[in-house]
Amino acid sequence: MGNYAGVDWAAEKHDVRVCDEAGEELLAATFAHDEKGLRALCRALLRLKVELVAIERPDGLLVERLLDAGLRMLPMHPNQVAAARARFRVSGGKSDRFDAFVLCELARTDSHRFRVLEPGSDETKALRALTRAREDLVHARVALCSQLRAELERFWPGPIGLFSALDSPISLAFLERYPSPADVRGLGEQRLGAFLARQRYSGGQKPAELLAKLSRAPEGRVGEAELAARRVLVLALVTAIRPLVEQIKQLTEQIATALREHPDGEEQLSNVVDLAMKDDQAATFSSVISLSSLVLSSVTLMPSLNFAPLRTSVTSSWPLKRRQRSWADSSSL
Repeated sequence: MGNYAGVDWAAEKHDVRVCDEAGEELLAATFAHDEKGLRALCRALLRLKVELVAIERPDGLLVERLLDAGLRMLPMHPNQVAAARARFRVSGGKSDRFDAFVLCELARTDSHRFRVLEPGSDETKALRALTRAREDLVHARVALCSQLRAELERFWPGPIGLFSALDSPISLAFLERYPSPADVRGLGEQRLGAFLARQRYSGGQKPAELLAKLSRAPEGRVGEAELAARRVLVLALVTAIRPLVEQIKQLTEQIATALREHPDGEEQLSNVVDLAMKDDQAATFSSVISLSSLVLSSVTLMPSLNFAPLRTSVTSSWPLKRRQRSWADSSSL
């Protein structure tokens, strides 16, 4: 048996502890997060014949460098490390050096409870990068949309619920043209009908019905100056959300292409879903869930692929259900 290491990573430096199979400390050091420091860290772990390295993240430059050096990685969720601190210290306090100790001990005594991280192919890493970038943009869009909704609720709730979603292209186009109740004065069925035609509206409601929705909404009581200010805020938020919606759409198309061209194809993606289903710990990591959610959304993105055997078992997992809803909410563009 070899030795074990725990790495408490940070933006500028990494605290590392190495012990043997009996728990005797072999190394306790800090390495800078620069090229010299990363090379020294990899050399030290290889020199000490480290068998397993525990760390509180499943990806990133540091993890890729350690994997590239031939080291086996044991990624852990920060909550798991936090829960384990009490085993080694009564106070349960946190420090970088102590967390490196906890990680090292978990690698030594509890490695059988976690899944070892295996390096993925270049295509899988590219797919993972695309899905994570899309997920980040979705989070940013949701945050801005919530801000827009809150702003409209303060002085003009009429456009909320007028169309399928507040951040749908037609809803954003409407708010760009009519950012305040003052702008909608004089809007009749003919003008609204022309707007709907330009936007290729397919909601099934007639202009008169949409106008009735707007008129039923409660009216805000704001002065002229406040109305002008809130109008500017609505336009600013719409301007910020629009490019996010477009970029999410483009990433969705790129992900679909990457899926079609993935060398391992359906078999590899099925294995990812199986991994998330069998290992609850793995399911806590966005890398696994994002890729698994990608499989779920592929039923829509790529009808030619047959994922029917996966649907029942995959959607029974609540973490995947939650992430699938995120995809569904963000794919109706």
